[in-house]
Amino acid sequence: MISENSYFLLRSIIAKNEINYAEIYSEDLRFLHLFYEDRRIEPIISEENKGYGLRLFRRTNNTTPEVLYISTNEEEKIKSLAEKVLKDKISTSAQGAVLPKIEEFIHPIKLSPSEIPLEEKINLLKNTEISVRKMSNEIAQVSLHYGEKKKKISFVNTEEVSYIEERQYIIFSLDVVAKRGEM
Repeated sequence: MISENSYFLLRSIIAKNEINYAEIYSEDLRFLHLFYEDRRIEPIISEENKGYGLRLFRRTNNTTPEVLYISTNEEEKIKSLAEKVLKDKISTSAQGAVLPKIEEFIHPIKLSPSEIPLEEKINLLKNTEISVRKMSNEIAQVSLHYGEKKKKISFVNTEEVSYIEERQYIIFSLDVVAKRGEM
């Protein structure tokens, strides 16, 4: 989530540096991948990443706009990076600035995949393999992939647009290899 200080930073940049438009965003990403093959689970991949970005558009003397972009994994670094790019000190006390009302767009789901225990997900893969192998004796190999991703984006700009969007993705795939010419 974007802090009030980051929004004040936007307002200060606009007021002082001939910036026509500015936006700041954060992105939280959580990812899990399970690979099950030949009755065993392969190493589990689980990651969490967080990042912040600042985009500035500056137009001087009716020229093509200059786009300045900053990204970092720490919100606190945005101010110092912006000062380097703009070659100017920036205050984060934008007088009278109030963070706009944040709209939330969250996909409606009954149960978040992250709330399901890991053991239950692994059992789902095991039971799927057992069911597939019961279909035919000619099945040589069964590979299963389970992945889930949760992405949360916070965004605010100098035109008073502010929102949080959360998306969740799940993928479940099955690959079956049969013995040559037998299926």
